[in-house]
Amino acid sequence: MLRRLSALRARRRSSIKFFVIYTTVVLSLSSVSLLSKRRNKVERVLRELTLTNTSDTGNTSFNFMSSVDQQLAQINRTRRNVLPNYYLGPGGEAYQRAKLTFVHYPKGGGTTIKDCFINISDSRGQSTPPTVFAGNAAEVKGTLLNGGMQDVPVFMGTYAFGICDYLTSEECAYFTILRDPIDRMVSHYFFCKYGGESNAPCDLPIEDFAVLVTNVFFHQLTFTHNCRRESGAVPGDGKWTCDQKAVGIEPLVEYDEVKIGRIMNDVEAQLDKNFAVIGILEELETSLLLLQETFGVPFYEQCRGAHSNGNRKESEERRRERKLAKETLMKSERAQLAMAADIRLYKRAKEIFEQQKGKSQLLRTMNVSR
Repeated sequence: MLRRLSALRARRRSSIKFFVIYTTVVLSLSSVSLLSKRRNKVERVLRELTLTNTSDTGNTSFNFMSSVDQQLAQINRTRRNVLPNYYLGPGGEAYQRAKLTFVHYPKGGGTTIKDCFINISDSRGQSTPPTVFAGNAAEVKGTLLNGGMQDVPVFMGTYAFGICDYLTSEECAYFTILRDPIDRMVSHYFFCKYGGESNAPCDLPIEDFAVLVTNVFFHQLTFTHNCRRESGAVPGDGKWTCDQKAVGIEPLVEYDEVKIGRIMNDVEAQLDKNFAVIGILEELETSLLLLQETFGVPFYEQCRGAHSNGNRKESEERRRERKLAKETLMKSERAQLAMAADIRLYKRAKEIFEQQKGKSQLLRTMNVSR
């Protein structure tokens, strides 16, 4: 009898052990399948950004995702107090009295412009312009909503886009300096690899690094913060607060490729309406000249020849590493898809840049005098 009970218990333990192992294997396979489906969905989203017909622009409101319409409208709307491109719009003296906001495209020459702004401010006896970044963007917006910082003439930073919406000034102007997204990604990768900060792991192959980092400029133009007014003693008199964490567009629309494609179309179409000047790092001195002509600030006179991170000597081995990394990205379909939005925006930005050059009287005068 005892032998029979022992054998029964042994079989039961064996059955339980088999069930645990089987369940673990099934769950593991399911997780892999879900991750694979998630990755495939993200890649479809990215592919949509390269395939969406850009002629489908002009829609100024979305009717989908009613629960997030407010955030989508904030991204998509025509901004009330933002001056359009100086060269492609009406121009005029408004640009020289407008409040300025520099959108710093990371590893795209932005540190040079920030240092330039600081030097110009110092030479004029003005305070250093505040920097708006991930860690303080919500606080800055909350302060502006509560009436603070309204007298600040210049904002700058990686999270500076959208600041004009919180200013009571009638005139506000954005500008930026962009860089070829592949070159920017290579620079970002080695900056990370050799000790710089990054949200992505620095020990990955560059192709995987690019897939994680994806579209920096597109994200800069489409993130939002949820802000709300607390209940006050008098209705409409409560304090404003904004959530610390920014809301990205992809999770906001549940990675729906059609919706992201439409938003991408709109962002591309609005570039010349949202930015008073767009500069290109590859032609930095010309970009400084355009900024000076537009805003009446001596960018070209005081900052030409400067490059805050460009004077470091690199070894031959480091140059070979960069060259190989760039070739890897240019051959990688995964990396190209991951950066598809930024590549497309950069192409449009270069078109705008050439139009700006063609309409610049100052540039024309300087070319004649040479």
